Amino acid sequence: GLYLTIMYIAITLGSFVPGWLAGTVPPRGLFVAAGIAGIPSLVLMGQVQTLWQLVGLTAVLWFCGGVGLALISVFTGMVANKQQRGKSFGLLSLTVPLGALVAGAMGSWLLAWQGYATLFWMYGTTWLALPLIGLLALPRQQKQALNESKAKRPQPKTAPLGRTFYLLTLISLLAATAMNVGRFGTTVSMQLLSFSAESVASTATVSGLVAIPVTFYIGALSDRLGRKQILAVG
Repeated sequence: GLYLTIMYIAITLGSFVPGWLAGTVPPRGLFVAAGIAGIPSLVLMGQVQTLWQLVGLTAVLWFCGGVGLALISVFTGMVANKQQRGKSFGLLSLTVPLGALVAGAMGSWLLAWQGYATLFWMYGTTWLALPLIGLLALPRQQKQALNESKAKRPQPKTAPLGRTFYLLTLISLLAATAMNVGRFGTTVSMQLLSFSAESVASTATVSGLVAIPVTFYIGALSDRLGRKQILAVG
């Protein structure tokens, strides 16, 4: 339980970083830095000898992940067509079950074949995609364009976030709490039942298969039927 708590504290802090550094550090550079910083943490996780080594490395990794995930949402919001924003974010959310599917299948096989060290080396290699995407695919002149835009017009006062924002934040918090209590309970239950590491990893594969069609259609439906209606059904 403490391990999971520290993980989620780390990803929460990482999610705040792009906002704290907005206008100071170019988003592209921050994305690349977070991607590079996560690689040694992943590789070293396969070499740990104590729980606290694992906790520390996981915290660093999840902090970097929080930075990256927040920036991915920002970039998606900037380029998504307004009429298809639900579809865009739905496709983005599809990475979660797809990741669970691929990682669960690959993790089960690698654990049975070579063990944890090889598994985390492979994950570290996969993580290389993040800095490569940042270097090759994200815009280079984003900060410059932003500064030029600021110089051309007077800056308005910061608008309040508003009641709707805080209500949505509360809803998200309640949903995430319920989901993660269930996730923690499932993990402990499988341990008490003496499930093998391969069996535990396979649950991620199954959950990914179930979630993929739901995640794929929910965003597109929100474009047609409205965000509030889909949120209420969910």
